[in-house]
Amino acid sequence: IEFVPTTDAKYTDNKSEVAKADFAAGTPEPKIDPTQGEGVYVFRIVNGADTFYGMLKVTAVVPNKSVSLDYKIGDQYAHLSVIQ
Repeated sequence: IEFVPTTDAKYTDNKSEVAKADFAAGTPEPKIDPTQGEGVYVFRIVNGADTFYGMLKVTAVVPNKSVSLDYKIGDQYAHLSVIQ
């Protein structure tokens, strides 16, 4: 999994093609700091030959304890059926 920052407005707009374009234009990172920027990210998961995009939004942070997130899975739902 990799992450690229995006904006709250784009998260709310929820357009998968915009999310993919943001990811392609950004510098993917394997980790995020939920206290930086707007706390909104495009993620890409590569699972073998399958690639899934989505967005996540940090909704709350308790330092050194927890992070609460909301997410949108982008343009494919297939990954939900492969979770074991």
